[in-house]
Amino acid sequence: MITRGFTFIELLVVIAITILLSSLGLAAYNQFNNRQIVKRNGAAITDLLRLAQIKALTGEKPSTGACSSETLWGYRVKVSGQQFILEAVCGTTGVDVGKTYTLTSDVTVSSGSEVMFKVLAQGAAPQTFCFTGYDLNYRVRTLGSGEVVEDGFVESCN
Repeated sequence: MITRGFTFIELLVVIAITILLSSLGLAAYNQFNNRQIVKRNGAAITDLLRLAQIKALTGEKPSTGACSSETLWGYRVKVSGQQFILEAVCGTTGVDVGKTYTLTSDVTVSSGSEVMFKVLAQGAAPQTFCFTGYDLNYRVRTLGSGEVVEDGFVESCN
């Protein structure tokens, strides 16, 4: 009688190959996921900067706080720890407009502290924000014209 089937060695080889391919796939997925986390944080800050840019371009003035009696100078996005805060600047006072973004705990800001968009297309001070996480660097810049540029992943933040 002839028995059909696999030998123990053949089964071990198949199991070893399956484990190897699974671990390679999992490592690639983790690397992809880490890139997406850093990219999502950079994109969220880009959106916040563009919101400040639009509000400054339109001259939209909050009716609360110092803005009720002072002239609107522009909108500022400033960094406070892991948080980005959007403020209207009226006179010399910043008025929180209720728009913030908190970076995930794995991502930090390695450069950039604040940027001010002046009202009615008067530009902005050039600033570079660089986010670092999982040995990746993601850069977002503002130009003197007030344009927001998302450079994406870069080799270094310098």
